Amino acid sequence: MIRVTALLATLGLAGCHTTSMQPAEVMDNSPETRAALSSQLGSAVGRARIDISPVDLSGASTVSVLPPPLGQMETASTAMPTSFDIMTSDGACYAVHSKTGEVVALEGVACEPAGT
Repeated sequence: MIRVTALLATLGLAGCHTTSMQPAEVMDNSPETRAALSSQLGSAVGRARIDISPVDLSGASTVSVLPPPLGQMETASTAMPTSFDIMTSDGACYAVHSKTGEVVALEGVACEPAGT
């Protein structure tokens, strides 16, 4: 909740004017971008180590955090990936949890409005 409140204040949504977020795409698939996404989305889902999909992030408008791998004694899991939509506002990049709406500011991740 603190993250969402801080973002709303940052975007000016808590004040008189509103800034809208628009769909965006990740601009590159560099190791630095993947590391930044893994770190920040890992914090959002409460896990230190995560795998993200798609394999090539260039042009991705949705990023999924894959469920943890099966344990030694497990043969099946009902865990599903957690999806985040990539959004932009005022040149900044954000990931929005597709089910909860939680907004995560993505530092070190370059994105551009979708379709440009």
